[in-house]
Amino acid sequence: MIFSGFACRAHDPKWAHTPLSGEGAAIHGGRFNPVGVPALYLATSLEGAVLEASHGFAYRFEPLTICTYRITGLDLADLTDAATLAAAGITLDDLTSPGCLSDTKAGGQDHGSCMTGSRGHGPG
Repeated sequence: MIFSGFACRAHDPKWAHTPLSGEGAAIHGGRFNPVGVPALYLATSLEGAVLEASHGFAYRFEPLTICTYRITGLDLADLTDAATLAAAGITLDDLTSPGCLSDTKAGGQDHGSCMTGSRGHGPG
């Protein structure tokens, strides 16, 4: 699917000098990226960006830098579409697993959503 519109990102203020790098996610890993792989976690709402940055814990709200990005013609995989999921070899369990974030903290094994990020990225 082709996406054009606005997206929001909430991130640690120490990365404010380079808001497109994704290096913060590379340091610790994230829900869809293993340690060492940069990623930008974007949302189509401010609320979604804050939830993403706080890992869904409303009580864990630390200072954040909020950025808005204008996106034009970005080719995305629609992970709400069953045919797209099947073609990529991704299951709903993959999307709802705790992901790389919990895996890297527990020993670094890949499964679920972390592998989803790898499959969704494609070769190269």
